[in-house]
Amino acid sequence: MEKQNKAKRAQSAMEYLLTYGWAILIIIIVLAALVAIGVFNQQSTVNNQCLLPNDFTCTARLYSSNSLLVINILQSTSSPVSISAIGCNNQNVLSNMVGTNPPSNVVVVPIGQNRTFDTFCYANDTLANVASGQIFKGDILVNYTDLSSNFNHTIVGQLVVRAT
Repeated sequence: MEKQNKAKRAQSAMEYLLTYGWAILIIIIVLAALVAIGVFNQQSTVNNQCLLPNDFTCTARLYSSNSLLVINILQSTSSPVSISAIGCNNQNVLSNMVGTNPPSNVVVVPIGQNRTFDTFCYANDTLANVASGQIFKGDILVNYTDLSSNFNHTIVGQLVVRAT
């Protein structure tokens, strides 16, 4: 009788270990798969963001690994504006912003309309070197003139985009 009890306890212990062993193995496999696809990678959860003040909105943006930023700007001020320069930089200072488009001409944007611009993004006074899939954080500079008052304005917004 005692032999039977020991055998039952041994079998019960073995079943217990096997059940929990399989459960732990499945959990390890699932965690390894999640790590492999990048679920725990913090950069994979960052969404593209473009924030501009003063009645301007970024409606589309794309930062490619050759440092070219394509940005669609919607203006909702009370009068038409002419945009004379757009720049992109990661140093948080206006003096290092380089506007490239439009280089010598201005683009008139009527009230409630949008236009697409492209410019190069700079980091430490050189073109930003961001690999595909990496994040670029910086500032957007927009120089424009209010066409009803002829006053020049400069606005600065924030940009967080993933290079493609």
